[in-house]
Amino acid sequence: METVQTLLIIASVINVSLAFVVFIAYLQTKKNFLISFSIFVLNLFIWVITMYNFRLSNTVDEAKIWAKLLYTSASFIPFFFLLFVQNFSKLQTHKLKVILLFCSISSTTFALLSLFGDLIESVVLDDTKEKVINFGNSY
Repeated sequence: METVQTLLIIASVINVSLAFVVFIAYLQTKKNFLISFSIFVLNLFIWVITMYNFRLSNTVDEAKIWAKLLYTSASFIPFFFLLFVQNFSKLQTHKLKVILLFCSISSTTFALLSLFGDLIESVVLDDTKEKVINFGNSY
């Protein structure tokens, strides 16, 4: 296992542990920014785990599945971050709500294209280099 992968896993486990602590605090205080922060960190954790599994995959089919999951999980990071920002700052402006709606629609569209569309056409495995993701027509 590479040093970068090890550090990503360690940082992700620490972050998701802290997110669990924040979620417990949410159950006691019922403040919305705590739950949105926990969901944001959980999404980052899922993204790192999919990246780790993509890098460890040995077959083309397995790498393609992990690549699709990698891009799906990454597509929701901006949405959950903006949701956290909105709940943390207590800003309830119309402009922020429109941005949040646009971000949710685009994240969902990108995730559906990643999973079920032809966003990712194939993955090329090379023992000497990183895996190469070939994008399809949706990209």
